[in-house]
Amino acid sequence: METLDQAREYLKKSRKRERQCARTIKGKALLVIDHLLSLDESEDRRLCQIYRIAHSATGVCLNPHKEWKKDIDDLYDKLKG
Repeated sequence: METLDQAREYLKKSRKRERQCARTIKGKALLVIDHLLSLDESEDRRLCQIYRIAHSATGVCLNPHKEWKKDIDDLYDKLKG
């Protein structure tokens, strides 16, 4: 963020997207997982994967996390065999 106004605008958009996500039980569940597992990348690898999946799926974050979504696609393809 370059300015305080930009930071406020980012936070405003993020909160709006979070409210939209929380309209369904699936959205609320993902938000809870996202918040519970907001951990350091050096922690457990599996927990980091769960966090990235939940965080990316909520759609709340304005960062698209393209590399995380690719990892999710790759993991899904691996799991479905």
